[in-house]
Amino acid sequence: MQGEELLFAGIPGRHGSKARQVRVRFSEERVAPRFDTSTGTIELWYPHRDHPEVQALLNSKRNRFCYFWQTRESGHTHAWLLSSP
Repeated sequence: MQGEELLFAGIPGRHGSKARQVRVRFSEERVAPRFDTSTGTIELWYPHRDHPEVQALLNSKRNRFCYFWQTRESGHTHAWLLSSP
């Protein structure tokens, strides 16, 4: 926890992955996920800390995974937060 955001350190899940951490921020405004190539950070926004996906991330004792997808032209992005079964 850093102020009003959560920061999770991690390791790449597969060869060629560049992500090293996930930053979760809170904002009522809808903001698309993005990837900061200079820091290797996937940045996600949720409306509030009590959002079900955020709570599942915080409460899970299992391994957590974050996948980030971006079109070649960088116009569209999507991210998924998952935990192992």
